[in-house]
Amino acid sequence: MDRTGSWTSMSEDEMTAFLRERGHGVLAFGDEDGGYATPMSFGFDADNRQCIFQFVFGSNSTKRAYVEREATATLVVHERPAIDDWRSVVAEGDVEPLSNTSVQRAAAVFADHATVTSFDVFDDPLEETDVEWFEFQIREMNGRQAIDPGTGG
Repeated sequence: MDRTGSWTSMSEDEMTAFLRERGHGVLAFGDEDGGYATPMSFGFDADNRQCIFQFVFGSNSTKRAYVEREATATLVVHERPAIDDWRSVVAEGDVEPLSNTSVQRAAAVFADHATVTSFDVFDDPLEETDVEWFEFQIREMNGRQAIDPGTGG
């Protein structure tokens, strides 16, 4: 385990537990024309090392434009209850639409682990939005956490 100053690397088990319990983060896309990041709820499927997202697209969705042209994304998940008590995981991978046969399993993972937010953030009425399921297949994942100042680890 790497230790540098006031932080240490998280183990695979620690990152898995953290992603399962948090259920939300910031999903970011980027290309040569710029980037787009948005807060997203997700369910973490540890067995398949993937996050399940339920995307809601409005009529002028920037998120849809990015996910359709750039499958590669970065997910940042963090918490900071105090200045010397924090954890974060940064995962890189590919975002792909789920097949109809995978939606039931994905919905169960999402229901069990996502921290769902309100639909009030959309300009369009809910009945005028499109809801689609996506998976984020993690290729690389790194986590860091604060070292407990009282114990040194």
